[in-house]
Amino acid sequence: MLDLNNGWNKIDNENEVKIDGNVVFKRPIHHEYCPLFCSSCKNVVATIDDADMIKKEKVCELCYITYYYINKEKWEQGWRPIEKTTNR
Repeated sequence: MLDLNNGWNKIDNENEVKIDGNVVFKRPIHHEYCPLFCSSCKNVVATIDDADMIKKEKVCELCYITYYYINKEKWEQGWRPIEKTTNR
């Protein structure tokens, strides 16, 4: 199995570096990943708009428009749409 973390060296508390020939790669040590699936409809995050909305509101763009936006107060209190209605 390929180890993608092999060869990285910590340069401070927030970053690490890897040198490959004449190219220097720098990346943050701790960062948040965007989930691959929407937490509401379970569909794949397919667009940049979906990814941006997942980072902002934890649901894809379609779920945001269809469910979250019009039910914001209920959503923030824990309401979620019935699973059968979220399947696309």
